[in-house]
Amino acid sequence: MSKAKILVVEDERIVALHLQQRLMLLGYDVTTPAASGAQALATVRDERPDLVLMDIHIEGPMDGIDTAREISRMSHTPVIYLTAYSEQATLERARATRPYGYLVKPFSERELHATIQMALERRDADLAVRQSEERLLLALEAADMASWELDATTKSVLHVGNSHRFFGHPQEVLAGAWDGFLARVHDEDRHQVDRVFSNTSDHGGLCSTEFRSVHPDGTLHWLKIQGKLFRGNVDGKSRIIGVIQDITERRRTEVQLQQAAMVFESAQEGILILDKAFDVINFNRGYRTISGCQDDEIIGKFPHVLDTSFDTPVDRRSMVTTLAAAGRWHGEILGRRRDDTLLPVLVNIASVCDAKGDVTHYVALFSDMTAIRQAQGNSSIWRITTRSQTCPTACWRWIACNRP
Repeated sequence: MSKAKILVVEDERIVALHLQQRLMLLGYDVTTPAASGAQALATVRDERPDLVLMDIHIEGPMDGIDTAREISRMSHTPVIYLTAYSEQATLERARATRPYGYLVKPFSERELHATIQMALERRDADLAVRQSEERLLLALEAADMASWELDATTKSVLHVGNSHRFFGHPQEVLAGAWDGFLARVHDEDRHQVDRVFSNTSDHGGLCSTEFRSVHPDGTLHWLKIQGKLFRGNVDGKSRIIGVIQDITERRRTEVQLQQAAMVFESAQEGILILDKAFDVINFNRGYRTISGCQDDEIIGKFPHVLDTSFDTPVDRRSMVTTLAAAGRWHGEILGRRRDDTLLPVLVNIASVCDAKGDVTHYVALFSDMTAIRQAQGNSSIWRITTRSQTCPTACWRWIACNRP
């Protein structure tokens, strides 16, 4: 175990030298003593001692208590006061800096050693707590969350982390009465939030709810709060503690997905989602109607409408090559329904890529052109497809070469 490094702050040179020798005999590593607050702050900054022994009466504009306060602001280095001052006013000032010890001169070497050892133990414990709190804060930040706490007995808000981000208000605005917190909740969600928390306060267990918060500028943010009731063993107080998360983007995405799903399912055109092997992984009712296939004849298989237009693997590779080069393929083909009825179809196929640019799947759109071609009468495409009924590959190649 390495020696603890100690800084002595004492403006009487002989006293500082004597204390330094005593500490070295006790097995401590002692830095160059400081005679003023400025020197002490510089040493703490540059040499990072494990502990500071501070005399209250030192030279310069800052006394020992002022210096200890500055040390607390710039680092978590523990301070022990070694002083002849014990008046109540001095003790009150010193206590406000939360020192790790206070020894009134004269003190024995044994008292000094014991006080230093206890201070170092407390420093290690405090450091472990700070590191744990820092890990928790970093984890919450990484998850885009914050902590919150509610007194379940009085139903008063004790803490809301990152309150300005989630509610548009500083912590002091949200802390306090429950009604004040509810006032920041959208009026349509207020009853739901109150009911969820009341139920958890009365019956315990977990709580989880999603609601909208109203920011001062009128904007709405969707929030998700999760928590659990804890009953204190020492003070007997019941608290609900948990996390809060902004889910506005998730809600917006869900709405967009719902809208896309409605379009996907209600479209008259046939829509297929294909994997990289061109096997169907999803389809809509429009494709089922166009193809005449049952569900078990669609999922996991090459599209029936396309299958009848490809006689050899070479033809399939031709389309894949076009997709790989341009990212999409567009053309009209002569396919067949499940009952072998001829089906002129306009097909649009697009590649879907991941962030690296690699193809993950394809989206295919099928439009039944039967009514249009019948209305056109004996057009060139209709004549060619009619002559090509026994040779769909020839039809495919003609269309591929003459697609728009």
